[in-house]
Amino acid sequence: MNRKISIVGVVLVLVVIGGWISYREPAKNDSPITIGFVGPLTGAPALWGEGAKNTVAMAVDEINANGGINSRKIVVKYEDSKCSPKDAVSSTQKLVSEGVKIIIGGDCSPETVAMAPLSKNGEFFMIAGVTSSDNAVASSRYAFRTSPATSLIAEKVAALTFKKYKRMATLTEETAFGRSYTDDFTKSYTDLGGSVVAAESFAPNTNDLRSEITKIVSQHPEAILLSPQSPATALQIIRQMEDLGVKIPIAGSSVALSKDVYEKSGHSKLLAGAFTVIPYINAEDPVVARIVNLYKEKYGTDVPYNLFYVLSSYDAVKMTAKAMDKCGEDPKSIADEFRTMEYKGVAGEYTFLENGDSSFARFAKYSIDENGEHFEEIR
Repeated sequence: MNRKISIVGVVLVLVVIGGWISYREPAKNDSPITIGFVGPLTGAPALWGEGAKNTVAMAVDEINANGGINSRKIVVKYEDSKCSPKDAVSSTQKLVSEGVKIIIGGDCSPETVAMAPLSKNGEFFMIAGVTSSDNAVASSRYAFRTSPATSLIAEKVAALTFKKYKRMATLTEETAFGRSYTDDFTKSYTDLGGSVVAAESFAPNTNDLRSEITKIVSQHPEAILLSPQSPATALQIIRQMEDLGVKIPIAGSSVALSKDVYEKSGHSKLLAGAFTVIPYINAEDPVVARIVNLYKEKYGTDVPYNLFYVLSSYDAVKMTAKAMDKCGEDPKSIADEFRTMEYKGVAGEYTFLENGDSSFARFAKYSIDENGEHFEEIR
């Protein structure tokens, strides 16, 4: 009996030792997580595309310096979409074919509108910046954006315009952003009782707009709304207005009216008194100032274009990292996480609507003249 017990004991010990020897701790996945960036890095829209790329890189560097996502570093593949629907689709398809499941972008309304439907099967998650055309990401449950819709902005431009001018003209570039902005402005402005006496439009890459400008002048508007896709086109319009001797007051989008356009116009007198409405953040806020100063230190220039649009790309990476830390790389789980997310970032506080839009709603009237840029927050 004792012998049997001894044999059983030896067997049990051997089983335990064998199990201990054969046990191996599960392999830890420390391979990097690759995400994509899609934005305009060449051409006129590169003014903000390069800024968005740089703030994405800054956010990724900070995340990696703090241990990455569950100890995995983030690597970014950058694609130049040129603010072109065709190039954006091609860039997106390339990234997805390489196994990328998370894309920061697009960073221009025409490209984002083209990209969003590609994500509707949940193959990848995307969060766009510098994208404000109405319903830009509504075509997919897996597409989001940080920018407020043009309907919110154009409504405020219309209200400011109506206080001064009752007869307006519009000049619109036929892109997702340009058309959306003008349509939203026109609806709000006419609802207030204003009259749009001339509405001219032009195709992208049109160089000579003097005919459209002349037609507008013939209708004797009190002012003109400019809605181009890029600052370069805005500059072209202003120069051709000057060539024709036109002196109509200007309102417009943040693309049409900016420090960059004003300086490149040679401080055109046409822009004195011109105004727009922009998403607004306070540059003197210590949290904002830290990132702005880091940007200048790292890249040797000020943050280009508009602070909100560029810095919200930084926030987009941080929000996505927060979701990934909880959900991994699964696009569907990340999208679900965004729908319940409350996130306080550098550029603002974010929650997201069912159609993927950000709830951001802080705006300011913007104008510029020889005395500099002027911001008047609209409550």
